[in-house]
Amino acid sequence: MNIWFILLSSLLTVNMTHAGLSVFAAAGTAPAMKEIAADYTRRTGTAVVFNFANSGILARQIAAGADFDLFFSANEKWMNYIERKGLINPATRTSLLSTDMVIVVPEGASTDFNLSAPEIGRLAVGDQATPIGIYTKQAFTRLGCWDALQPHLCVGDTVNKVLNYVALGEADAGVVFRSVAFYASNRVDIVETVPPELHAPIRFPVAASTADAPGSQDFIAFLQSPYATSTFRKYGWTPCIIKK
Repeated sequence: MNIWFILLSSLLTVNMTHAGLSVFAAAGTAPAMKEIAADYTRRTGTAVVFNFANSGILARQIAAGADFDLFFSANEKWMNYIERKGLINPATRTSLLSTDMVIVVPEGASTDFNLSAPEIGRLAVGDQATPIGIYTKQAFTRLGCWDALQPHLCVGDTVNKVLNYVALGEADAGVVFRSVAFYASNRVDIVETVPPELHAPIRFPVAASTADAPGSQDFIAFLQSPYATSTFRKYGWTPCIIKK
């Protein structure tokens, strides 16, 4: 009996040591995050389980009681929302990434896009729960053409869906993060950069939950490592480590 108890205790210790981390992450970070997490698992033995979606959906899932260890948001708004509810450890909050917004068209298309006076059939944008949608509305509102664009909008619930609308020819153009267009360069062409002064700074903050699961802060530190920052750059992101 004592031997079985010792064996069981050992197995439980191993399982606790190598338990998986539940990471709720903005959809646009998926390619880079999957590669970084795979390397982290090889190094530590700790699995990383992702829930990728738009940041608004993820934040609402967390607020509704979903179990998570880390939240990686595509804007400050949804991280602030979760922090106000007392669901993250603010001491762990760090902005890791930045990027800019671009206008994309289907690969090889000859679309001319005038940002201040867009004349287009269908424009793909993110909905207002998505950070890309929030930034897009800010930009076109400041340009004075948001209301006029309404009949032409094709709305996606993640930045990846916005890009797919364009890549599949279901929209004539779309507004996405440069980093998302970067890894789809064989499907879309970038024709315009949205001036950063037209919208709030684009920052992607990460934070651990108040449960402070074993390994959560270690994974945040790993996301700031030379390997991780190099991988983020490979996928078109601009690392910008800013502690709150």
